[in-house]
Amino acid sequence: MGRTVILVENLLNLRQFPNHTLVANEEATDHEASKVTTGRRSANRNYWSPTTANSQATVTCTFDRVRVFDMCAVDRGHNLEGKQTLLLGSLDAFATSTTIYDITLPAIVQPSIHLDETPGVKTEEGAWLYRFPPHAAKEVRFQIPAMGAGLVPKIVGLYLGLSFRPEHPQQQRFSFGATELSYDEEVSATGWLAASDVANRDRGEMLFWFADRTEAEQARYHLRSLFMKRKPGWLVHDDELATRSHLAVAPPGVLDIHSGRDWSEPQAVVPWVEHEPKLP
Repeated sequence: MGRTVILVENLLNLRQFPNHTLVANEEATDHEASKVTTGRRSANRNYWSPTTANSQATVTCTFDRVRVFDMCAVDRGHNLEGKQTLLLGSLDAFATSTTIYDITLPAIVQPSIHLDETPGVKTEEGAWLYRFPPHAAKEVRFQIPAMGAGLVPKIVGLYLGLSFRPEHPQQQRFSFGATELSYDEEVSATGWLAASDVANRDRGEMLFWFADRTEAEQARYHLRSLFMKRKPGWLVHDDELATRSHLAVAPPGVLDIHSGRDWSEPQAVVPWVEHEPKLP
């Protein structure tokens, strides 16, 4: 079994980081670059797209200081499968730059691919996740070369930040999440049932046994300061089977970081619910 990875920090999100700036080389009407950081998952309404077909497109974020990051995600609903994408980093406003990755996004779900393995992981619902060696930059640029005649990029959600990966895998009660079924129903006079459309949403708990108090303090930032503020976060329950990852939020309730009798260091119980599950 692999290790759990959590990405809640998003350096592109101007609510998390109000002193950062996010711009695109082009923006179609009602599809500005800012749409990629709202956390909304509607591929029909909420997405960034440029205007010029078959032309290189870019989204650039300038940080308030040098930041370190090691993971990115492109949410479901994008049209980049089988297309080349690059992430560039710079310390001097792109007078010079470093290519952090140059990848063709996978078009099929491959459960055997590790989260840290190129070309990253396509999840079961169509998102793309990739964790790479930590990199420091003052500016980053997502670059999409010309995609072909009549084509422009479409990105619903874009995430980049420093992930949290505890030393120990989740202990006991490990689960990829339980599936919740919801629908309305009415009973006729003859006992027949009429049901509305059905919806499924995954939910569960993550249980951590931290290696030491330093790791527990790191968890406080990612979990208490971000996730428990209802910031959407990518939960990779097992980085060796990252295709089953979720974009999740914290439900109303309690984050419990505590010490127990069965482990000398702090533990945590983290409740989660799937964020805006995919429609049938």
